[in-house]
Amino acid sequence: MSISKEMAGQESEKDNFPTEESRDPTIFGKKIKRDDFDHLMSFYHADHKLSQEERQVMSKDLTNSGLSTMLWALLDSSIVVTTPLIYRRYKEKKLGSPLPTPARLPAFLRSMFFSVAGLGVYFWSSKYHAKTDQDYRIACLQADCASGEFSEQETESKQRLLDVWKTLDSSKLSLFTVYYFKTASDPSLAMKSPKDMVSFDPHAVMYVPPPQGKDGPLQGVFGAVKEHERNAPHWQKIREENGFAPPKSEVPESPISTDSTAANTDNFVISEDPKITDDPALESEKGTSENLSAWERLRKRS
Repeated sequence: MSISKEMAGQESEKDNFPTEESRDPTIFGKKIKRDDFDHLMSFYHADHKLSQEERQVMSKDLTNSGLSTMLWALLDSSIVVTTPLIYRRYKEKKLGSPLPTPARLPAFLRSMFFSVAGLGVYFWSSKYHAKTDQDYRIACLQADCASGEFSEQETESKQRLLDVWKTLDSSKLSLFTVYYFKTASDPSLAMKSPKDMVSFDPHAVMYVPPPQGKDGPLQGVFGAVKEHERNAPHWQKIREENGFAPPKSEVPESPISTDSTAANTDNFVISEDPKITDDPALESEKGTSENLSAWERLRKRS
């Protein structure tokens, strides 16, 4: 009975042990939710199916969406701010006399209140109209794909655009606008696989290669390895831990330490040529050369 209990306990411990599928992934040492990671992978797969022409279409649609969202938000906030003033002018015109002016402090507080209210309405309206515009474009693409009025190639293109629009976050459309604006002109700047940047082991050593452009590694951008850090010891360790062994040409040579140089210099023995030692001009220096250091003897010989 005791053996069976121990085996059952070991099996339960194995079941409770977190596997790679159940762990939350980490990126740059910070945990992210598994749902967010799956959503990011969905966007990655949908995004990498787009051609350069389709990226240009996405850039144009997102730019138009951002402009319309901003205009609607400005209109909504201006209505909130100007409505009290319009109402006051209307009452004065109806009465035929100006309304009594309130105290300065309450008027100041009211202006601050309507300013804050207008700002809040602007942000709320931006999110609302961005979500509405995204839903409208998704509905239009779905209708185009199901209508059968387009050729097979055009339908597949619209389906790829539809898959991307479904994975976008409506509150971050401005970031996607910049992303597709850049990738439309240079597709090599497209997002790399998130699996290369995350780890399911919180103690794993990760090495994320610097971003690459069409002309090679990018310089002066976030994530790019600076030249003076390329051969630093910690980068070398991270590369070796992840299987990125640098070529022999990039391995830095160990500099000669000044201590070893000094030690070798002190132990350096100068062989004396008999012809030189027989020179009477050097007879006076021969007696004092034993008390001189190696560097001083070298200076004397030169």
